Amino acid sequence: MYQDLSRADEITSEVRKLVLTCKALEAQLQQSIPKKAHEDIVAKIQKQIYDLENQVALTKGELEKTLASLRDLPPPAREALEAMTLSKDQIRFKQRVAIDIADIIYNGLWFSAHNQR
Repeated sequence: MYQDLSRADEITSEVRKLVLTCKALEAQLQQSIPKKAHEDIVAKIQKQIYDLENQVALTKGELEKTLASLRDLPPPAREALEAMTLSKDQIRFKQRVAIDIADIIYNGLWFSAHNQR
């Protein structure tokens, strides 16, 4: 009788261990499902970032190309473009700054303390 009781205790103990193991595995499974969803979301966001980086690179290339073509405009065309896009105050400021820089260069003051601000 005592042997049957100790054997029953062993079986009960083993069953309890198996139940605890099953609960632990179930908890891991429940955690892994949200983790999988999280990984999917991260993958989507990384793809969006990659796509945005490509779009920025393409836009940057197009902008550099446009700026290069604007730099190559003859002076009358550049002045006409500036007249269409800049305000009167901006044009006056640009002219004043151009005159000041020309004076500084002409007078040999480009590397003087006057110009080094």
